[in-house]
Amino acid sequence: MSIDFASDFSDGVAWVTASTNEEGTSHEQFLIDKKGNILFSSSVLTDQNGNQFDFYGNTGVNLTNYYNDAALAYISYPDAKYNVTTADDCANTIINKNGEIIWSIEKEGWEEAKKFFPDVEITSVHGATNFTNGNTADLRTIPYRGYMAVEIEVDSFEYTGSYIGLLDAQGNWVVEPTTPCDSIAYSAFHNTEDYGFTSAWLFRYDTGELITIKSDADPFDVEDDIATEIYFSKHNNLMWDIGNPDGFFDPSNKLVIDTEAMSAVGDDAVFEDGYAIIELENEQDSRYLTVIDTTGKQMFSPIKNTGHGNLSEGKFYWDEGQCYLDVNGEQIGDITGARGHDFSEGLAWLYINNEEWHCIDGEGNIVI
Repeated sequence: MSIDFASDFSDGVAWVTASTNEEGTSHEQFLIDKKGNILFSSSVLTDQNGNQFDFYGNTGVNLTNYYNDAALAYISYPDAKYNVTTADDCANTIINKNGEIIWSIEKEGWEEAKKFFPDVEITSVHGATNFTNGNTADLRTIPYRGYMAVEIEVDSFEYTGSYIGLLDAQGNWVVEPTTPCDSIAYSAFHNTEDYGFTSAWLFRYDTGELITIKSDADPFDVEDDIATEIYFSKHNNLMWDIGNPDGFFDPSNKLVIDTEAMSAVGDDAVFEDGYAIIELENEQDSRYLTVIDTTGKQMFSPIKNTGHGNLSEGKFYWDEGQCYLDVNGEQIGDITGARGHDFSEGLAWLYINNEEWHCIDGEGNIVI
C-alpha cells in the first residue's frame, strides 16, 4: 500500500489515503492501527441498517481523529428519512473503529429532538461542531476530544431560536439541549480543542466541568478566563507575549524569560513539556533556531532555520536537515525525508525519497 497522505496517530489509529492501483490514479481512505493493519475503508461505512454511504464530496476530508474509540464525520445520507439541514463543514455522525455508526443526526438526532420538544415545530437539527478552523480544512488543526455539539432549531410563539447540547463519544448527552443559546456557538465550537461554549454554558473537555454562564455575564469574558487558565496549565505556566521587553510571562504577568535579549523573532513560541523552540535572527537578518528550557537556557547552539515542525514528545522536524531533532539538537536516527509530521503517541509520519509516507518511532526506525 503506497500512502499518499496520513493523519497523526490518535487513540492508537490513523487515517491514511493510499493508491489502490499501480498507476496511482485511484485512491481510497483507510483507518489503520500502529502496525499498519487496515481496520476498515471509509468507502464501506454503513449505518445501523447496513446501508452504505459515501463521505461528503467523496473526498474523505470530513473525518476527525479518534478519541475514546470514536470519531466524527460528515456523511451524506441519500435516502434520509428526514429533511436534514446540516452545514457542510459540521459533523453529523459519530462512528466507531469498525466504521459503524454510533449516533447520527439523521436518526437519533431527529428522534431525540422530538422527545425534547414534542409540542413545537422543529425547523432543523444539525451538528454545531465544525471541521474547519477559519478557512483551513485540515482536521489536524482542531483535534476531536470526545464531544460533539448538536443544535436544534425550533419555531414557536414562546421562543424561536436554537438549543445546543453536547454528546460524548458514545452518543450520550453530557449537556442536554434544553437551554436557549444564540449563534455564538458556531464560532465557539470550532476554535479550540479544550472546551465548547455557547451563550448559556461552557463545558471543559479536560475536566468534564459544566460552567453555567449567567444571563448578565459576557460569554466571551468567561471563555477568555477559562482559555487563559487552560493555556498556562498546558504550557509550563508560561505564555509568550508582547511586553517591555517581549518574552514569556507567568500567570501573574511577571516576565520570566526575556526573549528580546536572545534576538528572538516571531510570536508563536510555545512551551511543551518544559521546552520551547525559539527562532532567532542575527545582525545580518539570517534566521536560526534553538530550544530553550523554562529558565531560558539554550539547549544547543543556534542552527539554520528554513522551517520546522512543532515540538512534540521532545522532538521536532527540522526542514534544513530534513530530519528530526531532540531538545538537545541531536538527530533522531539516520532516516531523512522532505516533509515530516509532529510526533504523536510515539510515532511520526515522514515523507521519504519524495515518494511516499512512512511512519517512524522515537528511535527513528521505520515501523510502517
